[in-house]
Amino acid sequence: MNIIGIKYCGGCNPVIDRQRLVQVLEKMLPPGFKLATNEPPQDWSMGVSLCGCPTACAEITTAGSPIGKWICIGGETIDLVSVREEEMAGKVVEKIKAQL
Repeated sequence: MNIIGIKYCGGCNPVIDRQRLVQVLEKMLPPGFKLATNEPPQDWSMGVSLCGCPTACAEITTAGSPIGKWICIGGETIDLVSVREEEMAGKVVEKIKAQL
């Protein structure tokens, strides 16, 4: 089982619907993958930093997390590349598959 850890920002100024994005991601992930916020970071296969605005303030240096295997969402960007909100889940799933 590949556990994809989700690290949320504080949610102070979101320009995307983070909850809806996670719901769509869960439906799109292939078998053998699951999203988690409550699993210990050392059990994660990789992480998704899910920030609602372009500031992307969520800390991704969690002890024991898979440093170097992160997808960073900041508002309508994924890894600093602009992506329309309705296309984000598909792009994130593509990146997960490419990294694992």
